Amino acid sequence: MVDAVLPIAHYKEGKSFFVWSGTKYARCQFHGQGEQIISGPYDTRSKWNSFQKAGWGAVDAVIPSPSEQNVFYVFHGAHYMRAAIYPEDDLRDATANGAVATAAEWKGLVDAGFETVDAGCPDPIDNDNLFFFSGTKTLKYKMSQDKVIWGPMSIAEGWPSIKEAGFDTIDAIFTMHTDNKIFYVFCGDQYATLKWDGTTWATLDSGPKLIKENWPSLKEWV
Repeated sequence: MVDAVLPIAHYKEGKSFFVWSGTKYARCQFHGQGEQIISGPYDTRSKWNSFQKAGWGAVDAVIPSPSEQNVFYVFHGAHYMRAAIYPEDDLRDATANGAVATAAEWKGLVDAGFETVDAGCPDPIDNDNLFFFSGTKTLKYKMSQDKVIWGPMSIAEGWPSIKEAGFDTIDAIFTMHTDNKIFYVFCGDQYATLKWDGTTWATLDSGPKLIKENWPSLKEWV
């Protein structure tokens, strides 16, 4: 099971990403023949200062900031932290605000019933918006206003392409910096890809497929 994925901007041609599963994480990279592990898997707390300080061994969601390069948000239970990564130093990261209650800084999100977050990703067409997923629900959130601007609604209603893949809930969703029009969506031992139409929404591109048969870097430990 993939718990979270974080693409890394402007590193290895924008094709590098971190994957979390349980208490482990690894750094992976796409190349001409697919993808492979570059380092790891490691225990999350053994390498990440921010996770050590928060006392978190696992994550629910890791979501890149839509407007700040290499800044990301980590959600774990009813708490979150904002952190930054310095990929030129491989695995060194620095906590920006420490772990705090999600309700303290994402009031609009919690008021909408998203006390916990399973997954999320930036809106490809507006760098002030994030999509969030919690259980069977989804919404779009405008960060500058701390406000839900779409939803909450069922994932099946809001993302018909995810429903078409056969997923009622999702564990992780991400796009690569080299192509933010393709979404990789993970649910249990399966994944699917969605293709953004360039203006408003996403259609099912491929899948569902088994992770272990299509992601060589993940099949041995996820």
